[in-house]
Amino acid sequence: MAEVLYKVGDAVTFEYYGTTKSGKVFIVDAHGTFERPGVISYDILSEEEDALYKHVPQTWVI
Repeated sequence: MAEVLYKVGDAVTFEYYGTTKSGKVFIVDAHGTFERPGVISYDILSEEEDALYKHVPQTWVI
């Protein structure tokens, strides 16, 4: 299993369907989700957009 690279509160930049976004890690899904077990993902809060991006795979984080 891959290593978790970011923790809650870390500022991150990520690719989201061809667009670069930024925010802070809000939740770490260290063991994956029901849809993608074993794949680390993050919920990332973008305060400037007032949006929460759910289940962003670790491979999308720059």
